Amino acid sequence: MRLPFRSETSLPVGLDDALAATEAALAGDTPHGYLRAWTKSGQRFLFFLQGKVHSAGKLEGDEFIAAGIRETVQSLRQMDRAVLHGADLALLLSLAVPFRKAPAAQVPASLVDPHMLLESIRKTETDGVLVVRRNDARTLAFCRNGEPEALFVAAGETFPEEGAIADRIVEYVFSGSAQAVTLDIYDQIRLPPAADAGQPLASYLEGSDEPELPTKTLIVRLGDRAVFQYPMTEAEIVVGRGSSADLALDNLSVSRKHAKIRREGDTVLVVEDLGGKNGLELSGKKVERALLGPGDSVGIGKYTLEYQDSAPVDEIETRRPSAHPIEAMQETIAVVPSSGLVLHYQGRDYNLRMVLTIGKTEASNVVISGWWIAPRHVQIVRDEDGVYRASHIAGRRALRVNGVKTKEAAIEIGDILQIGRNVLEVRELDE
Repeated sequence: MRLPFRSETSLPVGLDDALAATEAALAGDTPHGYLRAWTKSGQRFLFFLQGKVHSAGKLEGDEFIAAGIRETVQSLRQMDRAVLHGADLALLLSLAVPFRKAPAAQVPASLVDPHMLLESIRKTETDGVLVVRRNDARTLAFCRNGEPEALFVAAGETFPEEGAIADRIVEYVFSGSAQAVTLDIYDQIRLPPAADAGQPLASYLEGSDEPELPTKTLIVRLGDRAVFQYPMTEAEIVVGRGSSADLALDNLSVSRKHAKIRREGDTVLVVEDLGGKNGLELSGKKVERALLGPGDSVGIGKYTLEYQDSAPVDEIETRRPSAHPIEAMQETIAVVPSSGLVLHYQGRDYNLRMVLTIGKTEASNVVISGWWIAPRHVQIVRDEDGVYRASHIAGRRALRVNGVKTKEAAIEIGDILQIGRNVLEVRELDE
């Protein structure tokens, strides 16, 4: 993956020498920046602010993932190479944010007018980050009070050099194939340091040298449909309703702390009932405890959890906990919803932010089913006046709002959207 940076310094491969060279650079001309290392377990990142370690993350494929500082430094024992990139404060913030939270929206540039999207960002009047993705390049724009203030171009990419940043982004989108560009929006952000930040790098080598646990994947199904997958990298997780759970299932059939899942040996998962109202179901029978091998499933409320002894697959949406233990402890990113509305569908609420797509494939924010449903069938966009508008953009099934067939309509609390047999309701966000 190609990322932006201000400067680049290759580090020695030996761990002690690499850490010493990093601290020397941070004490000199590079007080802010990030260390990027290629290790046996994947790419690792350490972010530095004013010469001190600030937070950490890792890459799994193209996905940004939060990580602890100690585990990241210890993983450098197995690095093949490492580079220290210099950055300014805005770049450091913009790059660290995707490691701490999911985007408020992911919008293919071919589906929305970039001018309108950038105007919608301005109307939020909040700080945010816009990630412009083309192939393996990630260009970052830092927005101050909704206005793009700084542009950090990915290595090897060419952007127009003159004009307002918003205009340069639009020109870049249309300079090639807009089909290849996706815009990720991160809204209302802050970045305090990790709880254990600021220590000398060598101090993080003390303590456990235990290897990372291999990823186990839990596929969450609703009927025959795979809703999402959860990569379990922990020794133990809690399944339940609400943000306090590691694996959150947003349905009243699931209790707030419904079940605990823990590893036993190399391939077995143990699922234990924590007193959930609807308990656990195994092979059609209620149980208090279940042992799962690869390919086995257990019922939790309306959902079925299928265990796969492997890393996540590309075809299914990947979700991580809304309050990851690292995030809850370190309070690295605090997120405030950008609107007071949600779209309710099949027991789950989807926040209405700047752009939301509804369609048949996992590329859409809300996945619906049925004959003649397009991959991206309906799009909901917040206009410059803050009004949400639903538009029928593809597919043979009509969009109906409160029973009336329409190509485009403003929507508000209480409105019912129908696409084929799929019924979605606009509701007020339940705080």
